[in-house]
Amino acid sequence: MADWTNVHRYELMPNPEGCTIAYTVRIARISALPGPLALFNIPGLSALAMKAAAAGERRGIKSLARMAEERATPR
Repeated sequence: MADWTNVHRYELMPNPEGCTIAYTVRIARISALPGPLALFNIPGLSALAMKAAAAGERRGIKSLARMAEERATPR
């Protein structure tokens, strides 16, 4: 079992086409991790692991933005 404290930040910035969403995540605290998750505790390797995790987060943000745009469009 692992305990994490993550800080997620979303910034919404208006632009002529609508809105730009900037997203960042920071691991503020992490306990001892089992198995391959231990990579998050190794300097250097943690940056690579965070990049891989960020790719999934970007897909989620894009999906959320697409859904919001669809609902905001008059039918």
